[in-house]
Amino acid sequence: MASSKSSCSMLLSAIFILFVLLFVTPLSSSLPISSQVEDIPDFGYLKYIILLTQHKHKGWLAVVQFNNSDYKDQVYDDLAVKYFKDKVRFFRINSETFDEKERAMRIYRLKEFPSFLFFNNGAFVYNVRGWNLEKIEFRINLYKPEVTMVNELDEDKDDMMMMNEAS
Repeated sequence: MASSKSSCSMLLSAIFILFVLLFVTPLSSSLPISSQVEDIPDFGYLKYIILLTQHKHKGWLAVVQFNNSDYKDQVYDDLAVKYFKDKVRFFRINSETFDEKERAMRIYRLKEFPSFLFFNNGAFVYNVRGWNLEKIEFRINLYKPEVTMVNELDEDKDDMMMMNEAS
């Protein structure tokens, strides 16, 4: 009788562990993103800039991170790796060849630039063809309360409103 109770409790324990492994673990990865994202420190002092562009065909939010290439000390790479770990991969290009920061801030109504929350929800898919930012595709989730998406028509309206306010 004792061995029967023992084997029954072992069986129940095994079923419980199996249940946890099969059902509870996957659920934890689908928790609200706010419980998963890690607050990334502001890399602005290291001249890190994160540019947001909307992928026109797939509706993805493309994230391109680039830095100033004239740094001789590569310590900022180590800091980025320390904080990003495998949550996000970043693609570096030379910021001296890119002047779209102000436009990105205006289109996406960014209040800060950079300092974002990142979480890589699944494997990255990226395809880099030359230097065309439209061809750099990242599957990545980006969450920042201050970011509000607007379309190009809204951008034109904003430009017209700013011109009217100036006159």
